[in-house]
This record gives sequence, structure tokens and C-alpha cells, in this order.
Amino acid sequence: MKPVLLAALLSLPTLAAAADQVGPLPMPQVWQVVLVDGKEPGWTATLNLSEPGQLFGQAPCNRYSAPLTQEGRSFRLGNLAATRMACPQLQAEDRFLGLLRLIEAADHRAGLLLLTGGGHEIRLVPLTE
Repeated sequence: MKPVLLAALLSLPTLAAAADQVGPLPMPQVWQVVLVDGKEPGWTATLNLSEPGQLFGQAPCNRYSAPLTQEGRSFRLGNLAATRMACPQLQAEDRFLGLLRLIEAADHRAGLLLLTGGGHEIRLVPLTE
């Protein structure tokens, strides 16, 4: 066997190990809802993933939080809690929080976070302040 080919073959395990260490690019932590079921929602809501195992954010009226279990694409919320201040957007908030409870999967690609479940899709983009 030629020395160059032998050296290339011997380096394959090292290259594979280095590739395993690179991992995915970091995902933004704070997201803003831009579409719900393909339509602009007419309200503002955020989703924050900065704490492992926890989801929190601002719904159309109130702050909310929930324990989060993520494994692969699986995205499941535990009991969701929210403050209950009155505002004109309470119906929108109830819909948003109801949709969050249905979410089963998350896909992150090219600056976009897609949450799907129960036949619904919530599309989010990184929040820019």
C-alpha cells in the first residue's frame, strides 16, 4: 500500500472524532412568533429557550413558563403557568397558550424555528432587540 493512502486511511478515525466534537451551530435563545398556521397572528409573543429544561416568554398579554422536554425533534411542555393580567388580547393569548400545549416537534433551520403539533404550526424568528 502506498504511504499516502495508508496515512489517509489511518487518519479517518481521527477526522470522524473531530467531526463529532464540532456539533450543531448554536441556536438563538429568544424567538418571536411571526406566523401561526401560515398567517400573521396580529399579536406579539416570544419564546425563550435560554434555560435548559425550561421554556418561558411573553404571550400576547402575560408572561408564561413551562418545563420543557426536548429530545431530537421532540418538543414537549409540562404544565404551563401564566400570569393573568387582563388586557384586550386575552382571546389571542388563550389561543397561543393552547397551541403551545399541542406542540410535539421543533425544527430549527436557517434562522427559523418551526413548532408543530395537533395539526398546527407556529413559525418563529430570532428576536432582534
